[in-house]
Amino acid sequence: MPMRFLPATLATTLALAGAAHAQAPDTARLAEAYRRHDCFTAREALRGARDGSAPGLAFYRGWTAAAFNHPDSAAAELRRYLASPAAAGDPERRRAAQQLLGDMLVREFRYGDAADAYAALEEVSPDSAKADLRNVVALFGALRSVPAQTVSLAGDVDVPTTRDRANLINLQVQAGEATENFIFDTGANLSTVVESTAQALGFRMIDQSIQVGAVTGVRTAARLAVAPELRIGAATVRNVVFLVFPDSALAFPQIGYQIHGILGHPVITALGEVTLTREGRLQVPANRSTTVGGEPNLCLDGLDNLVLGSIGGETLLFGFDTGARTSQFFPRYHQQHRAAVEAGTETTLRIGGAGGMRTIHAYTIGPVAITVGGGTATLQRINVSTETTGERSRYVDGDIGQDVITSFAAMTLDYRAMQLRFR
Repeated sequence: MPMRFLPATLATTLALAGAAHAQAPDTARLAEAYRRHDCFTAREALRGARDGSAPGLAFYRGWTAAAFNHPDSAAAELRRYLASPAAAGDPERRRAAQQLLGDMLVREFRYGDAADAYAALEEVSPDSAKADLRNVVALFGALRSVPAQTVSLAGDVDVPTTRDRANLINLQVQAGEATENFIFDTGANLSTVVESTAQALGFRMIDQSIQVGAVTGVRTAARLAVAPELRIGAATVRNVVFLVFPDSALAFPQIGYQIHGILGHPVITALGEVTLTREGRLQVPANRSTTVGGEPNLCLDGLDNLVLGSIGGETLLFGFDTGARTSQFFPRYHQQHRAAVEAGTETTLRIGGAGGMRTIHAYTIGPVAITVGGGTATLQRINVSTETTGERSRYVDGDIGQDVITSFAAMTLDYRAMQLRFR
């Protein structure tokens, strides 16, 4: 289940080498990059590639355009692929293209069209996938009459943030005359709220129940709601879709902690360029006065943020999650560095989400110096899980969390330039 910005054409990103250097792309490299969700390697493999120089090339162009936030180019390439003989001869890749097309429609808040795309995908999917797809179709079908989310800025946004009991960034949002603190969470694919808060803020409830997965592996029933208008300082966001959970589903009595709401990826991305400072400010410029240089180091996998980083000169692929208190390495990193990891301290971790808690096996290692976003943060301790804790943990090396973020004076998430920048 998986936003849109950056109106530049796909060619700007992918054809920097120029027509004079056009060549056939390394399709094996592209296939491996796709398997690993590594849009950065795919971008390199597609540089200067001749148009149509390999069967199915439009699929990889579409996937990479989606990753670097070119939704119009992505949709055009994916439709081109779906109409090609290459798609007819590869049912699995055809389903992947159909899934990506649905994801693009979600990013553009075209919920009814997305529901139709996922319904078409369900028809050609194996029985094992149909239940999940029916759930997704029900979700976006229920939103068919909801207008597209919009953002308007009356000026620069510069508002305070706070830290909650779990040390997560909270931001005050206002709906009507009511206000509430919501977690600022790039890792949330949809914004989330508990029932009591949705009622207090006057959200419009939608009579549709869906099943939502969590890192615990438990599926939890949720409803849907729409916030007609949310205000964050000088920013007004309209028609914001929320998942609605019972209060108890986001309560952690072990630590006396209750989540009231979460601002997720669709809102954060729509703001375009967001800076969080160590002093506790959130800033969004109403106008970009200068052009940012440099290559993108941020991409989107569905609505997950992926970022390039490195350790000791080795390039790694990380998830980026402002809702994670600490950074963490995943099984891929364990498998690639088994001896070094297992020389650390064996431990167990308790992870939580909607639906409860789960215990997983891990090792603790350190110190580790992680270079990301133009800066280096040294963590004295970091956990390496040996078990997956969600889909992203199957293919990235780890997640960057608050311990890295707070090592710097400020962090900027720029969805126009597709860059994560620290200073």
